[in-house]
Amino acid sequence: MKSFKRLLNEYKKMEKRENKKAQAHLETVLSFVIFIGFLLFIFIYINPFANLNQKKEVMRNIENSIMKNITQDIPTISCVPKQRTTTNKGPCDLCGFDDLSYNYYAIREDGEKYVAYYSDMFSNTPIKCIDPAEYNYIYELGVLANKTVIFEESIKYLKSRYENSESSYNQLRQELGIVYDFSFKVQDLDKNEIGGLSVTKQTLSKDVDAKNIPIRTINATGDVKELILNLRAW
Repeated sequence: MKSFKRLLNEYKKMEKRENKKAQAHLETVLSFVIFIGFLLFIFIYINPFANLNQKKEVMRNIENSIMKNITQDIPTISCVPKQRTTTNKGPCDLCGFDDLSYNYYAIREDGEKYVAYYSDMFSNTPIKCIDPAEYNYIYELGVLANKTVIFEESIKYLKSRYENSESSYNQLRQELGIVYDFSFKVQDLDKNEIGGLSVTKQTLSKDVDAKNIPIRTINATGDVKELILNLRAW
């Protein structure tokens, strides 16, 4: 039969083992709590995903404001080929684009189709429609519809207000609802900047966001161009 002293020693050893297990369990729990606390700190106070979403929202708002400012809806009418034949009249005569009392330019689009754009933004020049080299179709006038376009003159006006003075720039930002500093430039598809449609503004900030937007512009003489609008905000 074990002596009381021996039993007491065995109990103390067992108690020490249990204390070590409890201490290890407590250390595991504390490590887990610290880890969870660190994750909460990252997502609440730093949160890179929220910061990224905020930047996207800022650029989206600037894009919407700028595009709304430089675009406008104008009436257009299409003239489409209906029958292939040899004729002595081209689409410019057959479609009668002159019937509307607006300045217009008829532009060849999608192969043989012509679309006439009507706006007072166009210059009043005598040549408004250029027939193809050969008259191979009988054309039929389509329906009148509104189309959203970007006039280069609208971008130039935005540029003039931006560059006029610091107060003019701040007023422009207020009217557009843009709370951050911003700039824009227009490039051709080879990324060459078009100075007459671009602005520059010096920034000391390293946190600059940028976005490229493909646009299709038309100028006062009816020239259509595929361009890139680059927006920057900081």
